[in-house]
Amino acid sequence: METSRECKYCKEDKSTNDYYRHNGYIDRICKVCYVGRILQGRRDNKRPCQVKDCTRSHYGLDYCRNHYEQYKRGGVERVEKIYFGQADTPRNLRKYGITPEEFLLMSAKGCQICHITEGSFSIDHDHKCCNEVPYCGDCTRGYLCQSCNISVGMYEVGRIHPTNPVKQGVIRYLVNHDITLAKKGLLR
Repeated sequence: METSRECKYCKEDKSTNDYYRHNGYIDRICKVCYVGRILQGRRDNKRPCQVKDCTRSHYGLDYCRNHYEQYKRGGVERVEKIYFGQADTPRNLRKYGITPEEFLLMSAKGCQICHITEGSFSIDHDHKCCNEVPYCGDCTRGYLCQSCNISVGMYEVGRIHPTNPVKQGVIRYLVNHDITLAKKGLLR
């Protein structure tokens, strides 16, 4: 059985543990060269994403990684809806009990935890308040990116990872939300 092999790129003789395995076969490129070539390809990638006002480089089908994921989930129309301010239709606004003006105020600065302005966003609400659609509107907390919305949910059920980079932001967001509700007299 083979215990060492020469890398196709760096020409060094390395242990077979220093190579990736694909379907039981040992790769011809060592792990260091493999990762280095991927990173070099990303650095050399100068073609921009085809979505208007996106400055990231393309990943697949002329979309950046974020837009490509959206394309895979729902096609180009879905990408343009999310990234051109139409993520929340009037139907969704009624579902959460907010007006278009409230939505514009809420979404003006992007995610209320990590403050990104591009991506897939959700309207966050407190699930303890009401579980029937349309929601009462009093439990609508804010406008969050998908990642932060998931982190809030994980925090609420006690399953957020201690090293989650937005954990402190999630805690601040929830505390601020409770203070706002208490001032309005809506805290239950």
